[in-house]
Order: sequence, then C-alpha cells, then structure tokens
Amino acid sequence: LAAARRALGAEARPAGRQRRLRQQVERCDARLLAALGERTRAVRAIGAVKRADGAPVRDPAREAALRERWRAWGADEGLSDALLERLFTAIVEDSRKMQEERE
Repeated sequence: LAAARRALGAEARPAGRQRRLRQQVERCDARLLAALGERTRAVRAIGAVKRADGAPVRDPAREAALRERWRAWGADEGLSDALLERLFTAIVEDSRKMQEERE
C-alpha cells in the first residue's frame, strides 16, 4: 500500500486529498452564502413592494409551492427531506422577518 501511494505521488496521500476536498467545501460554502445574500436583497425588495401595495407578508400558497419545489430540487441533489425542511423553515421565517422590517 505504501509503495502504491508513493507511486501515485503526493496527491494520493490522504492529507492532500482531504485538503483539496475541504477547499472544495469552502468554495461551495462561499457560493451558498453569496446566493443567500442575493436572495436576501431580493426578499427585502419584495417586502418593500408588498408594503407599497398593502399586500400581506405571508403568502401560504406561495410558501407551499416553494416548499414542494425545494423538495424536488433537493431530491435531485440527494438531500434529505429533514435537511430541506430545516433549511426551508429557517430561510422562509427569516425572509418574513426581513419583509416586515421598515426601512
């Protein structure tokens, strides 16, 4: 086994692979947070439009449709329903709070 690892070079060592994979995770985290930032800006803009129009913040039909879309997208990515539900709930609750904020 040691000879095979030496033959494959430093990239085959667990520490090298682990470092590369961790860097990949960090890049994914950065994209995820950037997407959440973009979503936050859109949500705040939607809140302003709703206030101007006198529309309610909560839209149960929209939330139900979005929840189902998330489940479908998540299933395509191999994500568990439990994870998706926790994320969806946290993000939608935070979005409601943002839409209720007065600027």
